[in-house]
Amino acid sequence: MSLETKLTIPEFELWIKASVLDKTSKGACPLCQQWYMVAYILAENKLASFKVITVPDSNPPKILREKSSSGLFPVVIGVTGATQDGASVQGLVADESCELEQFFQMFKCPLLKMDSSEQIVALNIFLDLNTTFNRFLSTDSDRRLNEIMSNLNNHLKENETKFMIGDELTYVDCVLLPRLQHVRVAGSILKNYDIPRTMIYLWKYLRNGYEAEAFFNTCPTDPVIISHYQKKVAFRGREASLMKETTTLTIPNDIILDTKSEMEEVDDVEVQDVEVQDVVNNVDELSEMTSNISVENGNGAVDYNYDTGEVNVVSDNTTEVIVHEVHEDTPDTVIVTSDLGNSNHNDSDENPTD
Repeated sequence: MSLETKLTIPEFELWIKASVLDKTSKGACPLCQQWYMVAYILAENKLASFKVITVPDSNPPKILREKSSSGLFPVVIGVTGATQDGASVQGLVADESCELEQFFQMFKCPLLKMDSSEQIVALNIFLDLNTTFNRFLSTDSDRRLNEIMSNLNNHLKENETKFMIGDELTYVDCVLLPRLQHVRVAGSILKNYDIPRTMIYLWKYLRNGYEAEAFFNTCPTDPVIISHYQKKVAFRGREASLMKETTTLTIPNDIILDTKSEMEEVDDVEVQDVEVQDVVNNVDELSEMTSNISVENGNGAVDYNYDTGEVNVVSDNTTEVIVHEVHEDTPDTVIVTSDLGNSNHNDSDENPTD
């Protein structure tokens, strides 16, 4: 990478909602994870550098209030640099949906093109997924939810691709995967709902998503997701705050995925063993790839330079910072959790593209 590129690569901050459980880790807001994934893909493609700051759901910090007073999340704040077309990001602030779309479209990343016919068709398949899932939690009727799952399964079967419109993550996957994870995790615990085991193409899609670093490095834990919905249902089980901190990143062992052909005759037990071993290996790899750095009683948010590998404390008013480094072969983005102020975003009933 040339010196000129190092000096001009765009840098921005992504402020997202923190977990309601510990007020520091990644929160359950699917819209925040959606744009976190988009930013991650930009960094993977060396089009931008960014840092993520989580803020608890109370009293936003002054530094954020001065930039954005809408109360919406996520918030993107341009720091420095320009896109490949020379458009400066410095000083730009985006918090409304249309502003966020405009900001990320500036980078003209082919994978993140939002208005192509393929993207629009794919988005329309699950346009009402959030509303449907929230209605299911309050009514127990899973008919429409299963219809959406079936439509997604059929689309993936027809496309014969790893993801919604290709073999790489694109914008539509950034919208769908966080919401699908909510359905799987919260639906199972709160309503005993499981994505039908017969929908093998949808399960393949989830497995592929779990293997994508842009997803598993941005995904909140299961208790955080459950806490997002727990008060909406008459749930008599354990409170999310008392649940073991785990993150679902595997598919069930009893789901047999024939990766060659649905019609190919194979030994069921043999295929199951292969698939389960593959999942276990992926979990081991995830454990090896991720390390944590804790800064107790720190004095600022953290900035990570993916060219030098340096982690720097760059702003004030942080009481604790936890940085999760990613694998050396991925962009050196970081998760920054800090005890800075607040956010509000009523994402529970929004449409995926809102």
